[in-house]
Amino acid sequence: MSEAAAGGPLLLIDLPGLDWALLHPLIDAGELPNLARLVEAGCSGTLTAPRPQVSALLWNSLASGQPAARHGVFARVRQNPGDAAPHVLTARDRQVSMLWQRVAACGRRAGVVGGAVTHGEITKGVDVVSEYLGSPTAPKTDALVDGCISPAELREPLAECWMRPEEVDWEMLAFFEPGLGSVNQERDPRLAIIGAALAQTFSRHAALLWLLEHRRPDFTMASYALLDDLLHAFMPSHVLGRQHNAGLFGAVLDRACRLLDLLLGRLLEVAGASATVFVTSTHGARKPTGPAIARWVREPREAHRHGHGVLIAAGPAIRADALLHGARVLDVAPTVLQLLSLPVTDDLPGRVLGEILAATPATERAPAASIAAPAAYAAVEAPSDETASLGGVFAAMGAGVAAESQPAATPLAKIDERWYWNRARALRDAGQPAEALGDLERLCEAAPEQTRYLVELIDLQLSLGLLREARDNAEILRELSPESPNVTLVLARIEQASGRYAESLELLQTLNAEDGGPAPGVDRFVGVAQLRLRRWAEAIQTFDRVVDRNPTNVHALRGRARALLGLRRFDEAAADALKAIGLDYQHAPSHYLLGVALLSQKRDFEAVVALRTAARLAPGWAKPHIQLLRIKRRNGATEADLKLHRAVIQAAGHQDALRDGLRRDMAERARARAAEKARLRAQWVADGVTLEPPALAPALAMNQFVVSGLPHAGVEAVAGILAAGGFARFDPATAPGADGPGSINDLPVNPRLLDAARGRLIGMPSTLLGYLPRIHHYKILFIRRPIAEILISQQRAGRDELIAGLPLREAARMLLRHRDGVLAALRNAPHVELLEIDYPALCDEPEAQLLRIQEFFGVDELPDLAAMCAAVVPSRRHARADSARVPAPLREPAYLLAS
Repeated sequence: MSEAAAGGPLLLIDLPGLDWALLHPLIDAGELPNLARLVEAGCSGTLTAPRPQVSALLWNSLASGQPAARHGVFARVRQNPGDAAPHVLTARDRQVSMLWQRVAACGRRAGVVGGAVTHGEITKGVDVVSEYLGSPTAPKTDALVDGCISPAELREPLAECWMRPEEVDWEMLAFFEPGLGSVNQERDPRLAIIGAALAQTFSRHAALLWLLEHRRPDFTMASYALLDDLLHAFMPSHVLGRQHNAGLFGAVLDRACRLLDLLLGRLLEVAGASATVFVTSTHGARKPTGPAIARWVREPREAHRHGHGVLIAAGPAIRADALLHGARVLDVAPTVLQLLSLPVTDDLPGRVLGEILAATPATERAPAASIAAPAAYAAVEAPSDETASLGGVFAAMGAGVAAESQPAATPLAKIDERWYWNRARALRDAGQPAEALGDLERLCEAAPEQTRYLVELIDLQLSLGLLREARDNAEILRELSPESPNVTLVLARIEQASGRYAESLELLQTLNAEDGGPAPGVDRFVGVAQLRLRRWAEAIQTFDRVVDRNPTNVHALRGRARALLGLRRFDEAAADALKAIGLDYQHAPSHYLLGVALLSQKRDFEAVVALRTAARLAPGWAKPHIQLLRIKRRNGATEADLKLHRAVIQAAGHQDALRDGLRRDMAERARARAAEKARLRAQWVADGVTLEPPALAPALAMNQFVVSGLPHAGVEAVAGILAAGGFARFDPATAPGADGPGSINDLPVNPRLLDAARGRLIGMPSTLLGYLPRIHHYKILFIRRPIAEILISQQRAGRDELIAGLPLREAARMLLRHRDGVLAALRNAPHVELLEIDYPALCDEPEAQLLRIQEFFGVDELPDLAAMCAAVVPSRRHARADSARVPAPLREPAYLLAS
């Protein structure tokens, strides 16, 4: 029996959103004593996550040791075919054994608290507290959600652990923001966000402590999602707060880390000195810079995550004060099983992290059949009233759809769109690109305006050598987004795949950054073209830029290693390859480059180890086998020893047959989709429905009318004036959408939102103009207002989170850069007609300005000029009142721009 099993329990705490960029400054300042103690007493390093960085998907990979392609959890919710209502996933929907189930199957007690998709689980020997205890997405009832706690006898004592958001006291909120008295809670929801996140965290923490004290499980796994819940709302304030040491909510994330450290200290105390503790984070958090700060809160959460989290392990069986390299999310489960002296089965793709263990781990794996299947010991039953109890959960998650608002005949609902998008990327990441093709084809057909699906499909087709199909899709992308840099990047990559590297480099250089070098995101492909053209020194400079910006970029380290090999700087090449391996051990090309570098130094034995590793990680890849064949020939190997390498090399040469097979599959899927469309159309005609199902055809191009400007520039006031003149306004809240009542802020993730406008006036802030689908033609009225008035108006309204903490001049510069950039883009956009109106001029000379607006939109849309002029009166008073409150020295924009 291992030390962990014999001497104490094993506790695994997942803190999604935590990364070393957040931790290091706080540890160095002595503000996280418990985490610092674990780092010093054990091993720590970066934990690499697979794509996509979706919380439910990553938790289930961490807890099962299986990729999403196997465990089957791609989101918390999905739309099952034929069902009118969406389906909230429960433990029944998982397709693999979880760690706590494996532990219980071996006769030990286990516990799980707060894990995604654990609701409704009933497994003998496992204490379960599902994600809906204390969750802000749970139904607002006086009783716990059915299926939240198992076994049933724990329901009563653990119900006492449930904290409601309204029970979070003022003192705790003041810990996160001492200046909370100045927060306008009617307009600013961020205190409520903190309260909801704290209620969930304290509920889970209390439940976990109760289990540790009263049930004493051998293995416990818990998720504290505090940081993940706060990152979306508070990362901009965090970045600005660290830069300028000022501003409301600037220290929320730092204080969340301090709170988690305090809670961890209590867990360590209860678990005891003999416990083995893992602290993980399945993803980290990106830091917005520049204009990205203004876009942050409007983007989906996944866009704010990166795949480099945290792994800290300490305990009697863990080495002390050691650094860990190359750990992946899938490696945690085998390592935990090894520490518990349980079978590490051959169906787990991850490795045992033997470098962190005090004792050498066993190398042999048990057959997967040696453990019981989940159904043999897990009666995972959702409560009989699951639909009723989870319906409130689902609606609160903002994903519910009334049955009448979404016909069952629609082949791809918005909720399913998310599911297939996540599944396609997960399949690619799991090395199943052919399986991902079908999902991406379906997505591109169902939502052609979402160009990210098309870009991913083109990327996949290029990786499979389907150049003809990639070119065809690139032309579609050009039609959808003629001005997008994605088009140029895709065309350049197609040139690379066709072997025309000089032409590719020429295209990529049109995307240069302001300093003349390659733009971020483009430089990787510039470096590849330079490598192919054997411009070694230029390639090193390109990859140096990437590494300086992001030292954990595996692609850049590997590219630089290849360039260094070209310059015969073998020691440096091997060092870069080793760094890349440390960041992502499972990436075969890094091992291959290390093998070539070692071989060039005549270190044959070490080279063979690296090349064999590359061959094992990428079984069908010919390059490592070619090098191994040469080494074995040189050392006089027999023909039998060379047989395997020859077979792989020969099979790799038959790529044409593979591509032909993929094309046949693609054609068959296209025919099946066409047949399904015909069937659905016939069904709709038979039912007397004349409208085309939204997901069957691309959105039709329409004329759209928009009024926009900076926040607090008078957009709402002008929209009201135009409404008085007869212009019907578009209300997104009344537009049917797969995610329930819409908001204009949903535009980045739901471009089809505007399809329902149908000639009505759309009001939106300027930060959303970049998300307008290019399929439509737009007449945009842009309201200009002095920056000083906007700043004062934002501060008075308590909505200055995007500029909190910035000096006044810098805030003004940021707003001006944003406005000028937006206007420049609109003036050059072929699908946009633009009219710029000065808000003070509209207030002072309403008739002249409104005549311009009437001519721009047309008399048919704005027939009543007199009513519009009359409606300006309250707006004029409001504007002058605002202006009177602007300090005299700040009224001139020139002052704000002065250095």
